[in-house]
Amino acid sequence: MNAGSGSGSGHPLRRMRLGVALGLVLTVLGCSWLPFTGPKRLSEVSVFVTTDVNGGYPVALDLVFVRNQKLFDQLSNMRAAEWFANRDDLRRQQPGAISVRSWEVVPGQQARNLPVGDDSRGSIGTLVFVDYTAGEGSYRASIKDRSSVRLILKKNDFEVVKE
Repeated sequence: MNAGSGSGSGHPLRRMRLGVALGLVLTVLGCSWLPFTGPKRLSEVSVFVTTDVNGGYPVALDLVFVRNQKLFDQLSNMRAAEWFANRDDLRRQQPGAISVRSWEVVPGQQARNLPVGDDSRGSIGTLVFVDYTAGEGSYRASIKDRSSVRLILKKNDFEVVKE
């Protein structure tokens, strides 16, 4: 008699606990099956250079992948001339915190779909620095949440276009 009456009164509560537990397990497992939906990693860049860029001289271009928020904030306020003058020291002082892809481009050059490789892995943001010889501009741009961009280097400035 007592055995049957005890199980009947706890049955709805047990069923509710089982339902909650099952729901939690499915939620955890379900999230692990979903693809990561965080920020996009930059995987390739295309560069288009006008014929009148930089007074007709080649220009240096750096993509800087930053893995530290404080350093990203610091570099985001740096002019390109300062970056190019100090980049080797910054790389030595911050090992693992930045990766750099460097190119030198010439007037009229077009380079499509240059691979970035694993340099962008783990980065919180990417900065572009262009070393124009004339002018006092910052010649810096931030690239966030883009897998592919086009950089258009003009006479005395540049533009980042999402592809």
